[in-house]
Amino acid sequence: MKLKTIAILYAVLLSGTLSANSMFPPLTDPATGQSQPGKFIWADLFSADVDASISFYTEVFGWEVKRTEAAKTANSSDIYYHLLSEGKLIAGIVSRPTVKGETDKALWVGHISTQNVQKAVNAAENLGAKISLEPRQFGQRGTHAIIVDPQGAIVGLLNSDSGDPKDEDAVYGEWRWAQLFSVNPNAAMDFYSKVVGYETQELSQTERENDFILLQDNIARAGIVPLPKSLPQQDRWVGFVSVDSIDDTLRKAKDMGGSIIYAPRKEVFDGQLAIIADSNGAIIGLIKKSGIAQVEK
Repeated sequence: MKLKTIAILYAVLLSGTLSANSMFPPLTDPATGQSQPGKFIWADLFSADVDASISFYTEVFGWEVKRTEAAKTANSSDIYYHLLSEGKLIAGIVSRPTVKGETDKALWVGHISTQNVQKAVNAAENLGAKISLEPRQFGQRGTHAIIVDPQGAIVGLLNSDSGDPKDEDAVYGEWRWAQLFSVNPNAAMDFYSKVVGYETQELSQTERENDFILLQDNIARAGIVPLPKSLPQQDRWVGFVSVDSIDDTLRKAKDMGGSIIYAPRKEVFDGQLAIIADSNGAIIGLIKKSGIAQVEK
């Protein structure tokens, strides 16, 4: 899926009746009242085949689905699907039309906790980012914006009205990490440190250069690594979900029509990390519950 296309779709699909309170409940219930700046706290999946996406994620991760309709209409853009893990909101699915010539039919877009969304958007635009969705209120969830960074990666900014999910031990089926695969890690590091306020730390112990950790208040929130030359040369964020077993999850994913993008390697988190494409081509990461801890600087 072309990132420019999904950026436009994001602005269109989320500019209508989807902003109703019933469509977007509080992110945390009960409210935490806590802000965890720099943490990835939400994700939306744009899918040209919502039924296939639902089948894949309910089977592979055991997520539950709640359908919400803003109005009595057959227009799929007025329908929003919440994905839940053990009753906790995890992500949403929005239906999108198929675009001729695309090789994948879906894309995940992660959202970073941001205390002042308008200020972050202004900073991003000044640094060359494109603004796909200007800051606006979405129901009881909070203020959203969507940007396309100077190297083409789409990412959301979100100020949750109810507070952010607490930092807790990894729980099966929940988001655990986010990694930016970049053609220019140094430029990406500079951009996100200025827009989000991340501190940065280079992992000098790794075999490759330009592996960075993004931190807020000495807590690791995300990473930046070089994008392999074998892949299309456009930056992309990948969110990682906590699982009990990498091997079991990979088997389920393949059985449901998914494919392995990055197979586990012993030298990378002791083989407890993988990246897959779902049955519609959306890329998502897997990490064993003990694979990444909240890292202090």
